[in-house]
Amino acid sequence: MKQAYLILITSLLLVGCTSTRTIQLDSSTDFTVINEEAQKRNAYVTFRDGSEAKVYALSISHDIASGQPQGGSFQSWPTDSIIRVRFLKSNKGAGQGLGIGLGLGALTGALIGFGSGDDEGSFIAFTAEENALIGTILFGPLGAVIGTIAGALAKAKDDFIFQPYPNTPTGDSGSQSTTKQGG
Repeated sequence: MKQAYLILITSLLLVGCTSTRTIQLDSSTDFTVINEEAQKRNAYVTFRDGSEAKVYALSISHDIASGQPQGGSFQSWPTDSIIRVRFLKSNKGAGQGLGIGLGLGALTGALIGFGSGDDEGSFIAFTAEENALIGTILFGPLGAVIGTIAGALAKAKDDFIFQPYPNTPTGDSGSQSTTKQGG
C-alpha cells in the first residue's frame, strides 16, 4: 500500500503543464498571440546572454521588444536578443492537476485492486473486478486532491522559444512548430 501512495504522489508532482511554441524569427513572424498574452499577465523574459527579467506591459514586433522590467524603467531590446518568453497561468494548473490526479489515482486504485485478485475464505469476499472498483473509488479522490494541490503550486506555463534569424552568427534555420509537454 505504501508503494501505491509513493507512485501516486511522485506521478502527481509532474503535473505542472507547459505548452511550448518555437517561433522562427523572420519577416513573417506573427507576435499577436504573445502580445495578447502580455496584456493579461506579466512575462518572464530570458535573454540570449543568460539574463532574465519579469517584464510588465511587454510588446514585441519584428525588430524591437519593449516593456518595463520589475523594479526598473521602460526599456527596449532587439527582438533577436530574446530566447524565451514565459507566461505563468496559476488558475489553469489546479484544474489540470485535478484531472490528471483523478485519472492517475483511479488508475492506480484499479491496478492495485485488480492485482490483489479474488478474495477467498473471508466473511466478505470480493472478485478482482470489485476490488478494482473499490480501489478506483478510494484512490481517485485522493489523487484529485493531491493533483489539485500540485497543479496549483506548479502552475501551468506557456513558453515561446525564439529561434534567431537564420543569417545571424547564432542563427539556426528551423520551422515554426508547436509541441505540448506535460498535461
